[in-house]
Amino acid sequence: MSVSPITKSAHTKRARSADQKVERRQTILEAADAHLLEVGFEAFSMAGLAKSVGLAKGTLYLYFHTREEVFLALSEEKIGAWANKLRAQLSSDLSDQTFCTAFFRTAYSDATLLPILMRLNIIVEHNVSIDALVNAKRMMRAQLTQLASDLGETLQLDDKQCQEVLRALPALLVGAAQHDKGPVLADEALPEDVREFMAWFEPEQIFVTNACRILSGIRAGQ
Repeated sequence: MSVSPITKSAHTKRARSADQKVERRQTILEAADAHLLEVGFEAFSMAGLAKSVGLAKGTLYLYFHTREEVFLALSEEKIGAWANKLRAQLSSDLSDQTFCTAFFRTAYSDATLLPILMRLNIIVEHNVSIDALVNAKRMMRAQLTQLASDLGETLQLDDKQCQEVLRALPALLVGAAQHDKGPVLADEALPEDVREFMAWFEPEQIFVTNACRILSGIRAGQ
């Protein structure tokens, strides 16, 4: 999801019509994405979001009851946007390695997608209403089911196998992304053996290597 500049004064008027409310909600989500990128997950607050979008906190709570509901809504949009990016790179002659690399890089191209996904099951989904959770799960299922049906020709797999791919690879992606949480040492004068060892845990390498193995196993029926 692209983030457009937020003009606070344009959003202080009350949203009355259904279209205005949809537009207001989208404005909040765009501001939330920018706010998350600026302050990070832990420092993200509804007060900070309200200030960044130019709304009273009371107005913000008309659209989202908790910051986790904001993150849940963002995850729906971001999964859909990521699926479209990946879908645009599919072709019948794509190798497993090229596909897995595209899977990783399209996810990483959104700076806030993985930080949300890493916390989706352990934090976000525990602090939203059941209705919000059910609606989000249905939306995500529809998005991933459609993507699975689009992967068959590329991966030479049937629908059931493609669904298995989309259960396994996102979990691997989130796990690999955890290795990006360490200190940034690219410019440090590290001993060569330490630098080589750290390269073992480079997220893209971990993901692509193991994702290719998963695809081979699914294709072989293991």
